[in-house]
Amino acid sequence: MARVTVFSYKKGDSLLHRLDPRFKLFYMVALSMGTMSSGFSGLILTTLIILAALFAARVNVLSVPKELKLFPYFLLFIFITRSLTTPGEAIFSVSVFAPTREGLLLGLHFCWRLALVVLISLGFIVSTTSNQIKAAVEFYFSKIPGVPEKRISTMLSLLIRFIPIIMSQLQETIDAQNARCVEQRKNPVYRLVKLSIPLLYRIFLNGDQLAIAMTSRCYSEDRTGPLLTSCRLDWLSLVLITSLIILMQII
Repeated sequence: MARVTVFSYKKGDSLLHRLDPRFKLFYMVALSMGTMSSGFSGLILTTLIILAALFAARVNVLSVPKELKLFPYFLLFIFITRSLTTPGEAIFSVSVFAPTREGLLLGLHFCWRLALVVLISLGFIVSTTSNQIKAAVEFYFSKIPGVPEKRISTMLSLLIRFIPIIMSQLQETIDAQNARCVEQRKNPVYRLVKLSIPLLYRIFLNGDQLAIAMTSRCYSEDRTGPLLTSCRLDWLSLVLITSLIILMQII
């Protein structure tokens, strides 16, 4: 059984939990796209609002870097690359390394945007059940002719709920390799191969077992999902989020 991670649904009665999943899915996409053209002031405002919403939902934001082990290193790599490759005013110069002020600002802005997208997605995942995710995705794709909305919604909802399992299996694989002193190998390619092959094998094996279990229980795409109804809170939040996205582009 997969261990409970921060990227798992958490039952609650916060504002995020009470919102209609269709609105939350729209907010996740709209806010993520809004960060692309937002300045630092807009990112600060959005970050404070997202952190307040996650805190109200009792989400341990500090555990996110621990769960996404490689993500902080990925952000660091992007930050260093942008600072060294962006032309501009050099802050200092050591041999061929000359980070620029413009590169540092650009790298910080890009990494901040990626981290904010992760937090926005986290708010959606922890406050929405699999059935609600499926129903929300199916609602939007049903508006597109010729698209199998039921199949796509089922695939996406299963994919999101597989995230904690994948993280759990990743940690178990790392622990097993540490017990065999694989991390002592100096060759990074060797360590990566020894990590990725067992991990992918277990992921595909679990996916195959899930497919067999769903087939044996006569699972069908044409099943009745949860009834989605919007209320005054949803429409009020739509006005507020729309205003926030517009404000992000102005300030």
